[in-house]
Amino acid sequence: MEQIFIIASSLLMFSFQSRAAQTDGRAAWSEMLEYSTYVQAAAAADPTINAWLAADAPTAPTLSLSKSLKTVEAFESALRNLRRQVMLHTMHADFAGAPFASVVGAITQFAAFCVPSAQLFHAQILQKSFGKPDSALITVGMGKLGGEELNVSSDIDLIYVFPEDGETAHARANSRISQAAYFAKLAAASAASLDSMTAEGFVFRVDTRLRPYGDEGPLAVSIDFLEQYFFEQARFWERLAWLRSASMTGDTAARQRLRDLVRPFVFRRYLDFDAYSGLRELHGKIRAEGFRSGGESNVKLGRGGIRELEFFVQVQ
Repeated sequence: MEQIFIIASSLLMFSFQSRAAQTDGRAAWSEMLEYSTYVQAAAAADPTINAWLAADAPTAPTLSLSKSLKTVEAFESALRNLRRQVMLHTMHADFAGAPFASVVGAITQFAAFCVPSAQLFHAQILQKSFGKPDSALITVGMGKLGGEELNVSSDIDLIYVFPEDGETAHARANSRISQAAYFAKLAAASAASLDSMTAEGFVFRVDTRLRPYGDEGPLAVSIDFLEQYFFEQARFWERLAWLRSASMTGDTAARQRLRDLVRPFVFRRYLDFDAYSGLRELHGKIRAEGFRSGGESNVKLGRGGIRELEFFVQVQ
């Protein structure tokens, strides 16, 4: 996974030919400065931003991090600086007429870079203290991240899964820990580097509550644990949640093993009466939550709102 630090991505390049009435680059930058306090603060903090984004077609940020980053503080600062560049460039493209798919695609690709980068960085730190595990952590993106449709204000839903139980390999026996403990530490540290609020802001808000047993469950679970949970405890809404899931890190064979577990859990061979009952119950909960949160005036939770539309699409 060393290559994650030298990736140069062109996926943040946008097509500006999607609308008949385009806004040129300079006009887009002027509008951003006029309407966005975020842009105003960024421009005041770094005057070079003005020259960069005032161009007709500003250069897209390169998704890369220096290998010279040694401390957590330096790593987190670099990620936040990169986030600012990505957000500003994405905003500029949006003002200039980029299609919606390009905007959400850019944010999703940025998340797909940040998640494994944070995991790799903290793995190198943890292995010095506890030794190396015999496998890699699988980070599963859920919801809008799994569906490649993050917007600029989206948080990211993550579930952490590791292939096997066991111990880390360390020259000193008293430094070895269980792989469950190691991967829990790795998941927590990686999430914190993205989620924590520093003087430079945050990268992504991270939500891990979709994991088995929610907040009461372990932060990282083995594939065997997940299989047993699916069989014995999983609720109907979790089938819909796992429908939009994508493994972002981990070894190829382990990721395939996880996919082979998830697919029959989501797509049952037969649609039985329990499934129909589960659908009715879940839809009722969505309606009830919307009613408590402002009724039909709530764009997200109200009747015909975002969550109900997601439910309808996922049911298909």
